[in-house]
Amino acid sequence: MSTNDIGLLWERPGRRSDGPVRVAGAPGSDHPGADPAAVDQADAGRLAVAAAVAQLDKLRASSPVAYHLIALADSPDSSAADLGTVVAADPVLTGRLMRLANSAYYGLSGRVSTTTFAVTVVGFTTVTSLAVTAVTQRAIGPDLPPLFWERATATAVAGGELAQAFALKPQDCFCLGLLASMGQGLLNHVDATEYQRLLAANTAGRRGLATAERARYGQPHVAVSAAALAAWNLPQFMIGSLAESALPPGGGHTPDVRTGGAVALAVAREVAGRALGEPAEEDISQLSARRVLEAATAPMVDRVHALAAELAAAFTE
Repeated sequence: MSTNDIGLLWERPGRRSDGPVRVAGAPGSDHPGADPAAVDQADAGRLAVAAAVAQLDKLRASSPVAYHLIALADSPDSSAADLGTVVAADPVLTGRLMRLANSAYYGLSGRVSTTTFAVTVVGFTTVTSLAVTAVTQRAIGPDLPPLFWERATATAVAGGELAQAFALKPQDCFCLGLLASMGQGLLNHVDATEYQRLLAANTAGRRGLATAERARYGQPHVAVSAAALAAWNLPQFMIGSLAESALPPGGGHTPDVRTGGAVALAVAREVAGRALGEPAEEDISQLSARRVLEAATAPMVDRVHALAAELAAAFTE
């Protein structure tokens, strides 16, 4: 899969990956048999992207419970009991599912006592996202960019809060926000020195980070997230929204012509940043094409701030 392929994923309804995701710069594509030490910096960055996606693809065989969950969640014949039984075979996933279902976000603290009930509470897509985050952590270990999980969960909560404004399902937007930063964790793992340098040098917020990532890797980390989700056959809504979010500014790609998922994610990331105490980067009214008004976002920011830390613990303990 080339860089352009990642940018066009949302135009392919029903796409399902049937093998390792190919990314520009991977050995066998732009540079057959290339030695990473011999290529220039731009090619080295693209090779890092390929290595990042390959990390997850290689874990299919070593993460049978997660892979089974993803397959079950995608089947129309599966039930909450089916998924609950599979989750119960993995103590880590069980603990995270139960903590999430009993969190303040769902308002059922202490009342969810079985995995089947927990699956019913959080929904199939969220269970799939739990599986993917667990696999990602197994692939990359504990070394993550600062506030990685706090940012992921804050974006997830904000996405759920914003879903109605974009005529989307809260569960879908929650999971979209949760997984949007997966590519950042993967890049940080496979290209740690350069990525940490890139983060330290960035003083221009999310747009500045995306620009620096394009210079190093040919694409921002949300495109890597899209490729990783495609490799794991996650819902097309998430893959397409992430891929569209990775498009550079200009060229007609303005909020009023992007799909709801991509715009909802952009707004959710802005709200999450504010909830984490960062300065506002964009006007929400303009960013959302006035589907969400800037003046109405303060209560949402407060709620996201209140819930993000608890949810971050649910995904890491």
